Amino acid sequence: KNRAAYYSTLSRDNRPAFIVPNTPSIYAFPPRGDWSELIADRWTRKQVFFRGYVGPSNGVLEVLDALPHMKQRVTLTLLGHITDEFRARIFAITDRDESSQQVRIEGYVPYIIANRETYQASCGFTLPLPVSTNWTYIVSASNKIFEYAACGLPVIVPDRPAYREYFSRESWVHYADPSSPASIAAAIDEVFSDRQLYTAMCHAAREAFETRFHYEIVFQPVLDRIRELLARKGGESTPPPHSDSA
Repeated sequence: KNRAAYYSTLSRDNRPAFIVPNTPSIYAFPPRGDWSELIADRWTRKQVFFRGYVGPSNGVLEVLDALPHMKQRVTLTLLGHITDEFRARIFAITDRDESSQQVRIEGYVPYIIANRETYQASCGFTLPLPVSTNWTYIVSASNKIFEYAACGLPVIVPDRPAYREYFSRESWVHYADPSSPASIAAAIDEVFSDRQLYTAMCHAAREAFETRFHYEIVFQPVLDRIRELLARKGGESTPPPHSDSA
C-alpha cells in the first residue's frame, strides 16, 4: 500500500488501488493430510529457518548472535543465494560462539526443494533491517512470510507498525527488533515455550494461507474487476476454464 500511495502521488491518479500481496499459489503448496507427525518432529528438532537472499541486512547475523541467548537449543538453516564473503562472516560468528554445529547453510536450491525444506523447518523468520524505505514497509511484498504460512510455520517478523498492522489478527506471527539479538532470542523462545500452543500456531498459519493468503484468493478482487470491465465492453464475461489460476 505504501508503493500504491507513492504511485498515486506521482501520477496524480487518485483511483483506489488493488493491493495484491506477494503470496504463492495454493497449487504450489497443496493441502496435506494429517499434520500431527510432522509437527511433532518439528517440535523435537526446533529448526529455525530462513529462505531467500542470505545477506547482511536481513537479520541473519542478528539471529546468529541470538543463538547463545536462547533458553532452548535450536538449529539454524539458511537457504538461498549467499556470497563467499558473507558465508565467511557467518563462520566467524559461529567459530566465536562455538555454534557451528547449530548452523547449516544450504545455498541456492530449486523452488520445489526449497518448499520441501520449508515443510521440515520448525519456525521461519524474515527480519529485514530498515536500511531503506522499501525494506521498512515491505510487509505484504515479502513472499517468504506467506511461504512459511503455506507450510504451517510460526514466523518471526520485525516489530514495526506496518507489520503489526498487517498481521494484527495472526496468532502464528511473532515480533522482534531485528537489531536486537536479545529480542530475537525472546521471540524464538516464545514460539517454543509450549508444545500445545506451538501446534496451534502451525495449524493457524496453514489456515491463514488457505483462507486469506494464497494468490488465487488475493487476486480475486482484480479478477472480478477485469470481468466487470469485459462485461461493460461487451466482451466475454466468463473467462475460459482454469483462467483463475493463470
